[in-house]
Amino acid sequence: MSAFLIFGSVTLRSDTRRATEAVALESAAEDLGDEMSRASDYLTDQARAYVATNEAGSLALYLDEVASGRRRERVLAKASGLRLPEAEQAALLRAKRESDLLVARDTRAMRLAAEARETSEGGDFFAAAAPSSADRDLAGPAKLERARKLVFGAEYWAHKREIRKAVEDFRVLSETRAETTIRAVQTGADHNFALVAALCILALAGIVLVAILNLRLIIRPVRHYIATITTDEPGTGYPELRPEGVYELAALGESINARRAQRIRTERALRDSELKLRTNLLMMPLAAMEIDESRKIRSWNPAAELMFGYLERDVIGENIVELVVPESLRGEADAIVDRIALGEVIDRQVNENLTKDGRVILCEWYNTPLYDSKGAWIGWVSLVKDITEQQAEADKILYLSRHDPLTGLLNRRSMQEKLDEEWLRFNRTQNAYSCIMLDIDRFKNFNDSYGHECGDVVLKGVADALLGAVRATDSVGRWGGEEFLILMPDTDLEGGAELAEKIRSRIEAEAFAYGGNGFGVTITAGVASCRGEGDSDDDCVRRADEALLSGKASGRNRVVASP
Repeated sequence: MSAFLIFGSVTLRSDTRRATEAVALESAAEDLGDEMSRASDYLTDQARAYVATNEAGSLALYLDEVASGRRRERVLAKASGLRLPEAEQAALLRAKRESDLLVARDTRAMRLAAEARETSEGGDFFAAAAPSSADRDLAGPAKLERARKLVFGAEYWAHKREIRKAVEDFRVLSETRAETTIRAVQTGADHNFALVAALCILALAGIVLVAILNLRLIIRPVRHYIATITTDEPGTGYPELRPEGVYELAALGESINARRAQRIRTERALRDSELKLRTNLLMMPLAAMEIDESRKIRSWNPAAELMFGYLERDVIGENIVELVVPESLRGEADAIVDRIALGEVIDRQVNENLTKDGRVILCEWYNTPLYDSKGAWIGWVSLVKDITEQQAEADKILYLSRHDPLTGLLNRRSMQEKLDEEWLRFNRTQNAYSCIMLDIDRFKNFNDSYGHECGDVVLKGVADALLGAVRATDSVGRWGGEEFLILMPDTDLEGGAELAEKIRSRIEAEAFAYGGNGFGVTITAGVASCRGEGDSDDDCVRRADEALLSGKASGRNRVVASP
């Protein structure tokens, strides 16, 4: 009987040791996951710092880790040494492979940054990573922009998420294995308890007493220990154990130490994460800000200070809409905030915004909602880019593509579009329109006698006279050389001829001067009106041109209306 009792006690102690070993193995495995994340983050942080600041120290730390630190490889070796299951080792290997992809992007980004800044740092290392033809053809600023996109862009964060997911999968597998082991130990303890209890029923009173002591000093504390360490306490997550038994006290100390170490690691990781986030915000070239659910500003990075002119300490707690949105656009801004509150990620929103000194700038906003741990909406994060100059340049290019650069009138392509639109309108409404084709008489003489600058003065003077004579609904363009075309909607032939004569008389009466010389300018104009049935879209211009040629042949300085 005593032998059975001893056997049951030994088995329970063996279960306790197995549970302790499972906790220790879980702790070691968790350290491996943390080390893999830290090693990957360390490499990418040094690469991002080098790209953003060109600090040689960051490059040196990066190269040292790649060449000799090799913490990620050591993690895989430790996992193999601990004889972790293949699934857990595969999860770590997947994190390592994703990290290797980031290392390749980091290397490419640092090489681009070094080439953009024309530095020789890391020459041998970068020489081993041959640049692609797309990278090789980029100019310096474009290389730096691509380098920043490589280490700050969406693909970078996608790789980071895959690494975190792989590490999290490893942790889940490790925790599941540990929980399975502990449950098996608990089941074995239950079976042993049943066996000992059955034997104690047959024992004498002394044996019953021993069984009771065994129950109170070994079995019950073990059950309490196993049940407690497998259940997190609400709120803190750190359960409070009730010390019982003898051997269990040592196991209790080990468990408390393991929990304490885990808590220290977690708090350190949180501090590191907050530091990384703050560093990213400070170094980010885009304005970045965090706004709470009541539209009050919670953070405001240096790029936002430069863009809007407000220091961070002056805007914390201020309403973002009232601060940077013109009053006339606040209703639209409120609607955007409502969409964000419903969980919509607004990838791109172009708005006019106000700076501290009252300037109106054009900005691109990228907004992402934020949620707390319970899924409640707590505000949003915005990235903002000032595109004022970019938009102004685009408007200038559009203007130049549609206007004659010398006179400022519509060019031939734009006039043709106006004619096409007016022809379509005529087909719908049957409202007549007329065209005036006019030409400067003997224009070549101005160029030959006084030079092309004089010819330019004449062209601009005639253009000004045309703009001063037409209505707001009329269109005036330089048709080619010294020829001009006027399109007059809702105007018959008689009205077109009257305007042409008015223009001819005004130009003839105007005195032109260049280089101290005064001279007169005359024009010849041909007028035609859209006839309707039987006309094509270009017949009106053609007849006006024919009338112009007829006026030239008849002696110039006159208006000829096409019949």
